[in-house]
Amino acid sequence: MQIPRGFWFRSCTVLCLLTLLPVSGWAEEPATSFGQLQSRFKAGDKVQVFDRRGDETAGSFVNMSATALELMINGSVRSFPETGVEKVTRLQHVSLVKGALLGGITGIVVLGAICGARNKNNPDHCDGNIGVITAINGGIGAASGMTLAALIKRPHTVYERPRPFKVELAPMFKLDQKAAGLMVSLSWRQ
Repeated sequence: MQIPRGFWFRSCTVLCLLTLLPVSGWAEEPATSFGQLQSRFKAGDKVQVFDRRGDETAGSFVNMSATALELMINGSVRSFPETGVEKVTRLQHVSLVKGALLGGITGIVVLGAICGARNKNNPDHCDGNIGVITAINGGIGAASGMTLAALIKRPHTVYERPRPFKVELAPMFKLDQKAAGLMVSLSWRQ
């Protein structure tokens, strides 16, 4: 069985487009009050607090009430009242599931392309055990993706002061109709 011409280019293009899709359903939405935030921390979590002036303060989580957040900063405890806080972030690992999924897909596509390129003169070499080769390539990619995800820590917003007006943009694709667009979402609070 021979791989159709342009298969790897199309596969890489689809993979790149998939990484642009919004995945907010996979993440927990930020809390809009300290009361909602209480169960999301454990002692020692690395936290960043942004006040209403835009100043950033980093420290380790100590305690939380419905009206204030306490952090350990340079050996002393400092309290941040909810009324003065604009946003709170916590350092956390990138999702291991996302890392495995994207790594697995990338492993299948990239390592499959390498196998096909190395064996141009003998195209049946890669096709003979296509299921085994696909599983091995996917496994290698998934393991690599999970390893990278475990090494990467980035700030994740866990609290954000409610805003009166919000605009969201997200790309949209319809593969069956070969169409693309942009979704605009507007929301406001009274």
